[in-house]
Amino acid sequence: DPGHGGKDPGGLGVGGLEEKSLVLAISKKISSVLGVKTFLTRKDDRYMTLKERMEFVRKLIEKGYNPLFISIHGNISLNPETSGVEIYTLSENASDEEARAVEMKENINFDISDIKETEELYEILKDLINDGLRNQSEKMAEIIANNMKEKDIKIKSRKKANFYVLKYNIVPSALIEVGYMSNLKEAKLLQTKIHQEKIALSIAKGVEEFIVYYNRTRGFSR
Repeated sequence: DPGHGGKDPGGLGVGGLEEKSLVLAISKKISSVLGVKTFLTRKDDRYMTLKERMEFVRKLIEKGYNPLFISIHGNISLNPETSGVEIYTLSENASDEEARAVEMKENINFDISDIKETEELYEILKDLINDGLRNQSEKMAEIIANNMKEKDIKIKSRKKANFYVLKYNIVPSALIEVGYMSNLKEAKLLQTKIHQEKIALSIAKGVEEFIVYYNRTRGFSR
């Protein structure tokens, strides 16, 4: 899920780096190298509502797929020195004030009517969600983070927050802030194809390893 797009440009980083373009490029790279079938919520510069994103996942399930959901974003901070990747999984309560600020930044892109419609859809489907889903999401985030560390990608933190795209999902899911576009050094790095490919490869390998683990444990014996 390449966050933002169309009328929702996301953040604007140092040197004019556009979040919506950055995350689409990285998402396409992930799709091209991932060893399993992938589906992008958007393949071009267009905006998708929260409900459309969640229905996208639901339709894949109806077609017989057993999907995972990864939402890709770029981060912004008032502190120009802040840098590094942040990987989030769902919690009703944010890990800390910084996580709450990121939560607000991402959630504010969806309007109230969109949230209400998605909530209604979620109410219908939520009985499909079990207690193991968050554990699966945590494991997936852990494995992705480990693969990033192996490629010397700076991991700032793994946190929890109440992102709408995670809250209303019914599959293992994570939101990845691939770096701080407000940090001069990291913004320049994020614009290079080499670094984008490193991020994409580490996420793809992490997803593949998680799938092996998931299948070996039969969905953590749920």
